Amino acid sequence: RRAAILAAAGEVFAQLGLARATLRDVAEAAGVPKSVVLYYFGDREQLIGELLESVLTPLLDAQREAVDAVGDPRDQLRSWLDVQFDSAAGLGAMRLHMQVAVEGAPEGARKRLRRYDRDASSLLSGLLERGHRDYCWQSPDAQASTVAVRALVDGMRLACIKEGWDADIDGLRNVCRRAVLDLLVRM
Repeated sequence: RRAAILAAAGEVFAQLGLARATLRDVAEAAGVPKSVVLYYFGDREQLIGELLESVLTPLLDAQREAVDAVGDPRDQLRSWLDVQFDSAAGLGAMRLHMQVAVEGAPEGARKRLRRYDRDASSLLSGLLERGHRDYCWQSPDAQASTVAVRALVDGMRLACIKEGWDADIDGLRNVCRRAVLDLLVRM
């Protein structure tokens, strides 16, 4: 039931936004009484925090696996980029990420989002640093490169979200891949 409530919460927050969605909306979407939602999650803030955790943790784990799976930094970067556009679930995580950042959310959710951003940036920064060290690209400032790459990726993922789940994700992923590699070579 807990997983079904989290899934329903993700759908409700995507449709109504964080500010408008209520626990009653989530309960109705999950087909359970509001008291069941309260039993599992305590309050709205905890529900949002656990939903965020449930989508960001697997996304970060997938990024780590992609970077660790292959040895060459160029291949690692390709794998990392593939994870960003892997599925509707990844794009759903991005939608929730943006909702928390833009609409505001309880402090616990914002804190979790900052932790995810720090961890994801650190992972990417290490990858970009290795690529520079191994002469794969020229960008000597890994932190600046990380900000630029994440901005490109986030923009492309927002385009996917805007276009809907049936957008040409493969096409957008390829455009993003070319843009990121071009950026790194030119920096």
